[in-house]
Amino acid sequence: MILMGRGAVIFLATQLAVLTLLAGWFPQAALAQPGVEPGGRSAQALSLRKEAVARVNGRANTVIAAGLPQYLGKARDYDGIFAQLAAAGVKVFLADGQCRQLPEPASLGYEADFYPTAQTISAPGTRKAYGAMKKHGVKLLVPADILYPLGQELPSPAEDPLLRLIKTFGADAIYGVYAYDEPAKNADFKQMDKRCQAVYRRVKELSAALPVVMVHAPLVDGFAAGDAQYLKRVLQLSRYADIVGFDVYPIPIHVAKLVDPFLSAAPAAARKAAPGVDPVTGLFTDYRTAVAAYCRFLKKNLPGKDYLMVLQAFSYKDQGFDPVLAHLYGDRRPTGEEMRTMVKVARKEGVANIAWWGQGMVGGEPSAARKYWMEVLEASSSLDFPGHAGGK
Repeated sequence: MILMGRGAVIFLATQLAVLTLLAGWFPQAALAQPGVEPGGRSAQALSLRKEAVARVNGRANTVIAAGLPQYLGKARDYDGIFAQLAAAGVKVFLADGQCRQLPEPASLGYEADFYPTAQTISAPGTRKAYGAMKKHGVKLLVPADILYPLGQELPSPAEDPLLRLIKTFGADAIYGVYAYDEPAKNADFKQMDKRCQAVYRRVKELSAALPVVMVHAPLVDGFAAGDAQYLKRVLQLSRYADIVGFDVYPIPIHVAKLVDPFLSAAPAAARKAAPGVDPVTGLFTDYRTAVAAYCRFLKKNLPGKDYLMVLQAFSYKDQGFDPVLAHLYGDRRPTGEEMRTMVKVARKEGVANIAWWGQGMVGGEPSAARKYWMEVLEASSSLDFPGHAGGK
């Protein structure tokens, strides 16, 4: 998760709120068993990963919508929603209904239609949601937090909720599994490492072709002693994913306080700041440089993976900050031009997959929210990769 005190976002908050809706789905028990040894993988695991990567590479260049603006989320017109997303080239949806982060997280609750319990899997809302996704060719990204809550033992393969979704709606309804959000920040790293291994193995056991997607938090607030260790944890956990990314929310850049990962990983005496980076603190001074650096870090350190950038579609005021603080710390959203630029930078750096997050907190007057959402979709549909709605 990204720390709230830095004016950033807790992606996981919605999933935690939704767990109350989904109580009773999972057996109560201890944590999962260890997976493969930290130093390597079995031949079977390597074979599964190669197969999954081959499948993912065949359908890369994906745009993901992690949530909906409030005027859409409240209406639950799924046919209209997925028609709109598909027209903009957004072919993957993560049902994240978080509509406010502060003073406490709140959700619109539509996630229950996408992540049903065994008792509600045939409910009208769920049938409507999956039917609309299939009609318009949009697939669902399912969070591990919902499938396999931390603190509970993994269910048996026969009782696995992912298998239930596949059997009920078809494998073509599911894009993949979203691993635990920003897992390298978890306080119990050893247990998180085991858990990520176990979840990766389980997903591949059920469907080797389904990718596991993992997103990490960037470094923030200037150089810190633990930065290099944190980045090592990022790389270690990323072994248990097929698509790996960072969530980079750099607008306004003086609030985001993002740190250059290359400088943080280097000894202090060897640090030489690039343009757009403060040489003393390591903080980015240009949002484009921030996006580019995290793309390059992925490519340099995780060869053989597919890459993802989760980009900003909100302002810090949208999160629920006090209006005065919001004005001081950043009360504007990225402009359409800034969103298009972030996408272009990621594409130039070889990152084929883009996700938008934070639009679920865009509320207020519907016409203004609709106008902003159209700018987000325009940034998506302007992409120029083959097979995309805006492609050539």
